[in-house]
Amino acid sequence: MPEIRLRPAAASDIRLLERWDAQPHVISATTDDPAAVAAVLPGATATEFWGIAGTAVEHLPNEIVMRAEDLVDAALAGLDQGEPITIPSLPDAADWNAYEAARQTLMPNLSRSIPAPRYRVAARAD
Repeated sequence: MPEIRLRPAAASDIRLLERWDAQPHVISATTDDPAAVAAVLPGATATEFWGIAGTAVEHLPNEIVMRAEDLVDAALAGLDQGEPITIPSLPDAADWNAYEAARQTLMPNLSRSIPAPRYRVAARAD
């Protein structure tokens, strides 16, 4: 079986999601018609880009590859449902909501001026 290399989320992707709030965004560019904006986080999708990247989609396990048509339909359904972030293969939206709640709990504690108490070293005698 050939080695399968999947691209992990880029740091910029992670930073974008960290700044994304829990509401769908509506933007208005040069017209009076607003446009809804939401993020779609697909898994492996059956496109020709896999071959260009060096691994033919046929070498991926079938159970992780979604047809592009199904991805688009799911993304549009998520937008219609008002989801700010749609993960087409995620069966239970509660999993995403739990992740988001945990992330919100962590955020104020990820950058502080001193180490957490469990990491503080007692003053050493010289």
